[in-house]
Amino acid sequence: MLISNLIIGKNGATTLEGSSYSLSFPADKEQMQKIRGMASAILVGGTTYRSEPYQSLDKPVLVSSTQGKELPKPRFGEILNLSPGDLADYALERFPSPVLVEGGRDFLLPLLKARKISKMYLTVSETSGDDRFVDYLQLTNGMTLRERTKFPEGIFEVWELSD
Repeated sequence: MLISNLIIGKNGATTLEGSSYSLSFPADKEQMQKIRGMASAILVGGTTYRSEPYQSLDKPVLVSSTQGKELPKPRFGEILNLSPGDLADYALERFPSPVLVEGGRDFLLPLLKARKISKMYLTVSETSGDDRFVDYLQLTNGMTLRERTKFPEGIFEVWELSD
């Protein structure tokens, strides 16, 4: 099973100053650690891998990138020249469920469109981002809202694939 975790700003941006980190807040960071703790492996695209601290994680990180020779290798995991869908299939053959997708917009949207994500953890921050915009309705299309928790700094939602 594939699950995903994504944070977006209140304006639909997935990054602020080149990273999602600036959109996050303490309750979101706590949720992210819980979600990561459930996963056997993490999938990301090359852009996310370059902008976030994945090299030192203590769990397998699989990276989809055509520039694998130019990227530092993750501590555990590998860099593969595979599409998001092919990387997801590769990971699901090798690791127990759930496998966590933390890739950004361009990595996640094809997986959502192909209905490969069973559960999506989505945080909507009260902070506005400045790049990599996504449409909330496009993200949640074909999914059912199962949980919503409000925090002063944003909203945490859990979405499941609809039948």
